[in-house]
Amino acid sequence: MNHLFATTDLEKSYRINLNMIGLDGRPAVKNLLEILSEWLVFRRDTVRRRLNYRLEKVLKRLHILEGLLVAFLNIDEVIEIIRNEDEPKPALMSRFGLTETQAEAILELKLRHLAKLEEMKIRGEQSELEKERDQLQGILGFRA
Repeated sequence: MNHLFATTDLEKSYRINLNMIGLDGRPAVKNLLEILSEWLVFRRDTVRRRLNYRLEKVLKRLHILEGLLVAFLNIDEVIEIIRNEDEPKPALMSRFGLTETQAEAILELKLRHLAKLEEMKIRGEQSELEKERDQLQGILGFRA
């Protein structure tokens, strides 16, 4: 067997330098097992951060959609407040219990878009985002 290893390509040796900067930020010589385990930790953290970012975006959009739904259900009163009030944002917030973000989103919509808001479209997007939120929370290990 040793003769086969020595005279054929059955076994091949390569010299490698396993210097790397670890997760602690310090350079060190590591073996292959340490490199792979640190890479897995790094990759898990990267995926978790990416999923958290997407979850935050979904939650913000859901929050805004709740405000748009309130605006749609009370569209005449919302348009009246926007047209007549000097400061419509605090008036919307106090009248409908909206947050500043929701009131800002309503005020940034043009009146023609506000009038064209469709309840089914909003509810459809809301249900899709809720499914995505549940999926992301499941992946991240939340127990909500």
